[in-house]
Amino acid sequence: MNVLLITFFSVFSVVNSAVLQYRSVEVGFATVPAYYWRDFNGLIPNDAIKGGKDENGEDTYVAQFTTLAEYNVAKTKLHTVPAVIKKRSRYAFAPYAGRVIHSNSTTNTKILCTSIERYYMWLSPGSTFSPNCRFVIGGNEDGFPMFVGRAKHNKEVVVGKIFSDNTNHRTGLISAYNGIEVFHDTYEVLSHCPS
Repeated sequence: MNVLLITFFSVFSVVNSAVLQYRSVEVGFATVPAYYWRDFNGLIPNDAIKGGKDENGEDTYVAQFTTLAEYNVAKTKLHTVPAVIKKRSRYAFAPYAGRVIHSNSTTNTKILCTSIERYYMWLSPGSTFSPNCRFVIGGNEDGFPMFVGRAKHNKEVVVGKIFSDNTNHRTGLISAYNGIEVFHDTYEVLSHCPS
């Protein structure tokens, strides 16, 4: 009888002062990434994780990019911000420092992808869920990891950031909408929940 051993672990690496997270599944002697940040080249890959819906009802996708820090620069010079990519767009956008910022050709834009889509759920932070579930880290701002969240806003489902530290930052979801940051008290968090 063959036994299949599956273990989960997280690997963190520091690249240009930005924390990138990869969650992997070890099956026998092979390690398969359960999710990964892929370089965005203007095309939405087939394995990209959907985040929300835009004003036309089209899917949007979870992304991240780096930007020069505009506050607490003694702590870090770069921030990696959770972002959104719309179909037919070459760039991502994100809430940052009270406004919306956009990626460009030098911002190291990534799109969140997975080979195992069923492992991802959008969960209310107050809900009860499996101890195997972990919130997906979408970036790092001001030295603190940020989770990926989404909320309903007008006729859209908007994607944004949730600070892991509520001591120095506002609680709840912060999304980008019509050029400004919008705050949401009711939201869901992207969670990795392997079976």
